Amino acid sequence: MTGYQDCFRILQQRQWDKPQDLQQDQLTLLKSIVDGAERNVPYYSGIFAKSGFSASDFRDIDDFAEIPISTKSMIRRAYPDQVYARSSWLDMKVSTSGSTGEPFEAVLDGKNHGWRLASKYLFDSWMGITPGERWIHIFGHARPTTRLRVRLLQGELRIPSELASKGRFTKVIELLAKYRPSGMSGVGSSLALLSRHMQDARVTLPHKLSGIFSTAEMLSNHQKQLITSILSSNVYDRYGLRESGYIAQDCEYHRGLHLNSLLVYAEIVTAGRKAVPGEVGKLIITDLRNSAMPLIRYDTGDLASLKEECECGRGLPVFGELLGRQNDFIPTKFGLLSALAVMSKFGNEFLHFIQEFQFTAGQNGNVIVTIVPTSSWNRKVEEEIVRFLAGYFDSFELKQVTEIKAETSGKKPMFKSHNPSSV
Repeated sequence: MTGYQDCFRILQQRQWDKPQDLQQDQLTLLKSIVDGAERNVPYYSGIFAKSGFSASDFRDIDDFAEIPISTKSMIRRAYPDQVYARSSWLDMKVSTSGSTGEPFEAVLDGKNHGWRLASKYLFDSWMGITPGERWIHIFGHARPTTRLRVRLLQGELRIPSELASKGRFTKVIELLAKYRPSGMSGVGSSLALLSRHMQDARVTLPHKLSGIFSTAEMLSNHQKQLITSILSSNVYDRYGLRESGYIAQDCEYHRGLHLNSLLVYAEIVTAGRKAVPGEVGKLIITDLRNSAMPLIRYDTGDLASLKEECECGRGLPVFGELLGRQNDFIPTKFGLLSALAVMSKFGNEFLHFIQEFQFTAGQNGNVIVTIVPTSSWNRKVEEEIVRFLAGYFDSFELKQVTEIKAETSGKKPMFKSHNPSSV
């Protein structure tokens, strides 16, 4: 019994509270997590003692900021004996996809699973979808497969991302038509590729979906426009971590992702200090509901900024930007630029001529741009793309392929870098 109904009801009500009231509750939850970690988790009692921090002296957020930040590498070295304090037989192991190059295993507190499930349902409700309505979710595998595997769980039809790849869309479209879901979710590039296939094949569904959200990758503008035109006019970005659940999503205004501040506490840190609103820095989170394996001041490996309150009226914090992994910056003639910004412009410029694309930045400054062209491709378009790339990069290579293969996680990242940068 997860007890998600009570958690969901609380989140529905509390999302409209004033920010200062939510912050006060966060402080109470932080004190509880810190106290339990000091008493039960050797890893944290050790770093607290080394830094001179004591749970009994924890009074405010300034005190909390004295706790050293923990990275995946640090926690992985201490796992499991030093970081896992068993909560119940419901505790569940999860592993991340390793998109940062650091595979990571964590344990979710089974007693508090209801809060993670309620967070998902809260974000679903912003899309007009209530618990129990049908979903189709395209998910990744640890290993590639050519076999069709369909799983039905809590009204959610789960299909492997391999089906959302070139030459295998027919089955996905059949399932969409047969199952008639209210919502759909999956890796952004898979959703965009499915939409492109349906557009090119002039396939339409018997019904429009109530809402769609992208996971694992933030949607670029051209991807969102494509999905909107084919599958649903209600397209959202949702941010989550396997080790914490879904923690943020944009609201109906689509001007930033709201953070569920009753599930996690988030900090934006740059150069060792708290970032000011609008300033990009490392996204550091503390899971407020995981006593089994606390994640306290945990470096997600992602970059973000916070902005002022949203006009929707919710008191939840808002990410001004959520830029993804630390290496999502690309070296250009102008210095390091947001890879997402460059690629969004590229995608918008050549929307009708490219099915898929991927930028790869090498250590020598060379950028490889891999594309899957559409039937509209021609020599003139190729020349225009070369001119576009020459405006940004001193050294680049344009490659045409028939398909960009997904990684073992199921993702098809638009940007890969072998030359990581830091903030």
